[in-house]
Amino acid sequence: MVTFILIALAFTALYYAIDERRRSGNKGLTRLAWIQVGGIFGQALLGGVTVLTKLNPLPVAGHFLLSLALIAGALALVSKSRPQEEFAPVRSELGRLNSLLIFLAAAVVTVGTLVTGSGPHAGDASAKRFPFDPRTVSFLHADLVIAFAGVALALWLALRLTHSDARLIGSAQLVIVFILVQGAIGYTQYFTKLPEALVALHLVGTDAVWISTWLLHARIRRAGVASASV
Repeated sequence: MVTFILIALAFTALYYAIDERRRSGNKGLTRLAWIQVGGIFGQALLGGVTVLTKLNPLPVAGHFLLSLALIAGALALVSKSRPQEEFAPVRSELGRLNSLLIFLAAAVVTVGTLVTGSGPHAGDASAKRFPFDPRTVSFLHADLVIAFAGVALALWLALRLTHSDARLIGSAQLVIVFILVQGAIGYTQYFTKLPEALVALHLVGTDAVWISTWLLHARIRRAGVASASV
């Protein structure tokens, strides 16, 4: 039922993107809008596969990861459709940290799906699970989260030490806050034997971390890097 609403919104966005292209020649909005339309139909097909395979963890994980990709695309669409924010260029080292941060964010959520797919919450007692030791993949996931948090902290400190735009520093702070909250939820659910409510809350937290990280990533990319480092 929610998919029908998303399809309507995606086609509405596509209509306005095409209209904007006619008026200004901006092709970027149209491409991003088509990605939303195609991605939502892709989600519907993948959802059907998930049902037909009786909640096999592989399409379930793919369904979730495609959702995160669509969120990133939607953020890019919203960003490009609004007046562009102006930021002073940052040092090249910060640009590299920014790229590493988004890579680690993707790694964290990908391994997170392996943790969930190896655990007990499949929606059905007879559903197939990944053939991984839940404890081992949980530790791998936690290690990646620690690395992710470390890079986010390093990026925040570097932004402060180089007197970067306060909006960039604030975006980095928000990422760190969400990582800490999400980490607390993750450790709590692990040591309390994965209560369903905390698992659901952890999924919501994943979205918050992902969105805040992508917003920071987009802002630093928009700022660009200085031609030379001091």
